[in-house]
Amino acid sequence: MTLMYVLNKLKTYHFIIVTIDHGMRKSSSDDAEFVQKEAKKLGFRCFVKKVKVPSIAKQQRKGMEEAARDLRYEIFKKYQKKLDAKAIITAHHQDDQIETILFHLLRGSDLHGLIGMKVLNEHQVFRPLLSIEKKEIIVFAKKHKIPWREDHTNQEIDLTRNLIRHNIATEYPHALLLQMSIQAQKTIGIMDEWVHQWIKKFCTIEKKKLTFHKKIFKTLPLYLQFYLLHHFTKHYLHIHHLSFSWLSGIYQWIVNVKSTGNYTYQHRIIYAYKKGMIILFHRK
Repeated sequence: MTLMYVLNKLKTYHFIIVTIDHGMRKSSSDDAEFVQKEAKKLGFRCFVKKVKVPSIAKQQRKGMEEAARDLRYEIFKKYQKKLDAKAIITAHHQDDQIETILFHLLRGSDLHGLIGMKVLNEHQVFRPLLSIEKKEIIVFAKKHKIPWREDHTNQEIDLTRNLIRHNIATEYPHALLLQMSIQAQKTIGIMDEWVHQWIKKFCTIEKKKLTFHKKIFKTLPLYLQFYLLHHFTKHYLHIHHLSFSWLSGIYQWIVNVKSTGNYTYQHRIIYAYKKGMIILFHRK
């Protein structure tokens, strides 16, 4: 609601509001109706999309939080394409960033997990409030008499995010975590440049396939092998939210495979081995 209030002051641009009713609690439809009503007051065009996250999570074999997030961005991207919008703007704040970093670390993520969310990422998702603490936003909202609704499930600790919010995030020095995030971004920038040079020298890309020699891959130090696998899986196969254990499974397969074989993800072949070569299949 605060983000919508601020955007309303920027007359240079044209904004459209999209709110999602996740169907995860009884009051969610009231929340969506509230946003639509307030958007109309400010003169915004507003779309409400209703989904049933619990049933979708079960169908896709995902956790509720993961399913909700994936579905949310899928919907945003569809509206972005439909409306020919230049960017998707979300109201994530600094507290969300801290929780995201801790969430990644608890999942066993590697260096990439320390980055958290970007103010502006490669998918044109813009988070202008990311450096602002939640308490500052609340003070601003009260001062300007901005109405909002509180999600009561934010106080429950049965969901991973809420457990981190109430029991873990309060124990960590936020400034240190944010500084670690900045350093991680710098390090990853250097590493990514090395990856591009390695791909250019040792990989073949044709017919939506990326191929490299297993023996050359195995000559690299272990941490560089894992970094390459993370890069390949994220940027060539478009599989995100990778955990260390997930990458370990791929690594063990590559190291141990000795004859023609495939490695699958959600019933789709993503890696293959043939005549000493590892093959990645681009996943759109």
